[in-house]
Amino acid sequence: MSNKSDRISFQSRYKEMLETLRHEIVTSVLSAGEFIPSELALSEHYQISRKSVRKALDILVAEGLLTKVPRVGNRVNQTEAFKMITIRLGYYPSLEYEAVLPDLVKLFEEKHSHISIELIALPYRNYTETVRGFIANGWLDAVTINNKDFMHAQEDGLLELFDYQDVNPAHYSFLPALFSSDNQLYVQPLIFSAIVLCYNKDMFERCNLAEPDSSWTWSDLSAAAHTIKEKQNILGFYADIASLNRFPIYLLQRGFSFKSGNKHSFTDDLLWDSLLAFRDLFYNQGESPAFLSEADLDTERLFLNEKTAMILTSYFALQALKSPSFVYDIAPIPHDSEESTLLLATGIAISKYSKQKDAAALLVDFLAAETSQLYIRQQTLSIPADQRVAEQEMEAMEVSFRPANFNCYRDMVSTFRNYKDLNLSISTLEYFQRELKLFWSNLEEPDVVKNRLTLLTR
Repeated sequence: MSNKSDRISFQSRYKEMLETLRHEIVTSVLSAGEFIPSELALSEHYQISRKSVRKALDILVAEGLLTKVPRVGNRVNQTEAFKMITIRLGYYPSLEYEAVLPDLVKLFEEKHSHISIELIALPYRNYTETVRGFIANGWLDAVTINNKDFMHAQEDGLLELFDYQDVNPAHYSFLPALFSSDNQLYVQPLIFSAIVLCYNKDMFERCNLAEPDSSWTWSDLSAAAHTIKEKQNILGFYADIASLNRFPIYLLQRGFSFKSGNKHSFTDDLLWDSLLAFRDLFYNQGESPAFLSEADLDTERLFLNEKTAMILTSYFALQALKSPSFVYDIAPIPHDSEESTLLLATGIAISKYSKQKDAAALLVDFLAAETSQLYIRQQTLSIPADQRVAEQEMEAMEVSFRPANFNCYRDMVSTFRNYKDLNLSISTLEYFQRELKLFWSNLEEPDVVKNRLTLLTR
């Protein structure tokens, strides 16, 4: 534990020195032409190694704030010599509400007045291919990547586009594995979420039903859904059944994974028993509820408008439930055997070919550091990557629509699973997802899908 604390303390002292010098130069506390304190003096003052001091000074030289004079020291440059730097950051549009990214960028620019950030919203479809093209053409210095798209990048040989990064010891220990390959971290985690069950507390009270908890089975959910349908004439339960963040959970809970080898069998009995059981949860309510959602947050809007009493959702998407006319809460996903849920995470990568790599690294450090992580905690319902920030008791300055059981994710950590646990490439899983569309619509039965998949995968 002391080693972790020492690393955090070192990083803090290193960043304090870098940011203090930068601020004093930009605000003319250190005058143009003046020499800053020696490397030895800085090393002793901030209690870091001289090697670390030189690393920080090299960054300030690259930014045009200092000039290194051999055998003399480091001289503050004239104001007109300062170089304005522009960093182009590609990002998922959802991060505007999941991580208040535009706000964080403004805070960064206020702190680093010589750096401006150009935000470039990228399309979700074929995201990694878009990233490849943008980086190849020099249009991006940094880019946000989630754990699904990191798998795409890894499978398609795109990790060579990204610079190595250091693991932040303040972050949850299970996050770096989502963005690492061969023990190298390529993406710095920023936020994460688990898939959870969200339910209307008022509706449960009106129907005289016990609220969901960690002991709930899918049978418990189905029984509650039927009762709500009978008494309130709305859907008891709904989810985006075809989503890659939903149906794989049911497979993982049943212990299913695809067999190793170059070809994967899509005819396994356990696979189809699991998919049928998951589909029955929806259609046994007496209606045909699949595909009521066609866009992001449609499921949450159905819940917000009281068209359904329970949904599967993420902490990210809870942001859509800002002004409910009822009280809601969250609970772990029901399970029949193994408790499992999917872990989702988003981080930021630095282009290996960026001409502003040091400035891009400053941005990444800023977004992953305590101040930004605290801002995310205060303004959103996403879970910050910084463990202490995420878990500290802090009632003041938090969003008012935070559900009472928000912290249930802490008890779910041992149940977190990743797409890799299915033993299938992400591109093959997406192909399988597309082939299941008519099955989820209740327009095809397993044998039809199996036959088609067998023909297509020969």
